[in-house]
Amino acid sequence: MIFLKTLLDFPDDIKFYLLGSDTYTLLTGALLAKLNKNKNCLGTIPSPVAATDQHAAILVSDKNWAAILNDLTQNGVSDHTVFLCIYVENCIFGLYDLWKDHPEGIVRGTDGNMTCDTHIIISRLLETKSTLCRTDSGGISIHSDAMNIYLKDHWLKHTDSIMEVAANLQDAVSKKIYMCLFVYNFNDMVSLYRERMFQPLKYVDCSIIRKGDVILDCGIAEGGEIPPFLALIGKEGQLHCVDPLGFRFLCEHARNTLAQHQEQVFLHEVALSEDGTLLPMAFDGRNMDLRPVLHGHSDGLQLHGCPSKTIDQLVAEIGLERLDLIKLSLCGSEVLVMDGVLRLMEKFRTQVIICISYQVADLWNIPLYFMEKIKNYQFFVRHYSFGRYETFLFMIPEEKSGMD
Repeated sequence: MIFLKTLLDFPDDIKFYLLGSDTYTLLTGALLAKLNKNKNCLGTIPSPVAATDQHAAILVSDKNWAAILNDLTQNGVSDHTVFLCIYVENCIFGLYDLWKDHPEGIVRGTDGNMTCDTHIIISRLLETKSTLCRTDSGGISIHSDAMNIYLKDHWLKHTDSIMEVAANLQDAVSKKIYMCLFVYNFNDMVSLYRERMFQPLKYVDCSIIRKGDVILDCGIAEGGEIPPFLALIGKEGQLHCVDPLGFRFLCEHARNTLAQHQEQVFLHEVALSEDGTLLPMAFDGRNMDLRPVLHGHSDGLQLHGCPSKTIDQLVAEIGLERLDLIKLSLCGSEVLVMDGVLRLMEKFRTQVIICISYQVADLWNIPLYFMEKIKNYQFFVRHYSFGRYETFLFMIPEEKSGMD
């Protein structure tokens, strides 16, 4: 099976069937048409038995892709003729959630990539994002600090730290994204977001994930990352999911995928902390997460005392002999686990994807911590929204960076 990080990677010159029967299939079909990659499509089929041309490739795009791939394998279909296109679901900034009902707003740019008109994307965001609304004068009102995307005050106060982070980022894309967080206004951020929203899938665009890899996925919520992780590690790999709320809020896509990969997935219902003591956390039912109570502030939310472990203590108890990737999206707890993550990086030379945008100061404090302490790693930043949120630091060992 060939996993497509983006439909832009799908070859132009092969005959194929589009296999699926849900909203993923419809969106993929529309995007293929936008990219002019559907000229050799032999049709959309609901099951493999409908494929009459045995020499044609099969492009699978369906929330039940894991079951479909199992059926294809059992019927002797070669891996080399199967492509998989899936999306990160339940992400209000993501390609699927924004465009599944209105793919007509997408066009093919002069460079061959997909793009859209800025006015259309703002209209779509207004429909899906409750923190945005039109003002009486026709402008955009932003209600939430989640959308604070013009951080001039922080830039003025922390210029040296911000510039040091930018200087240590590996590529021009990372440097541009990172600096834009502090100096761009709303319209500029939407334009930057528009440029990148059709690019490689969230969480897998800078990391190298292969069959047989062991992943520690810390912070689950809807589990949008679970399907691509499991697709890439295959039946030979392991996915260890860490969240005190377990799988309570998984999206349909993640649940469908887990049903086909039960032997590869291990759930650890525990919070992560710096010392393994009882961790005070506030439950946010609206956003379906537990947030650490930092500096005594609970924002009026219901408090809970959660049993916790250090991240390296948890890994030791699991008994992992290899660890290829750690993903951390912990609603602000990232700063509490940095020491343990560093020890795991030194022991396993593992890749790390860590959210750096829950607290504004995380944008420079977290990168600087690791840049100063870990050797022979490369650092990338990727950003998956039009605000400061959904910003992730990728830390990749030099020996893995750039591998196929």
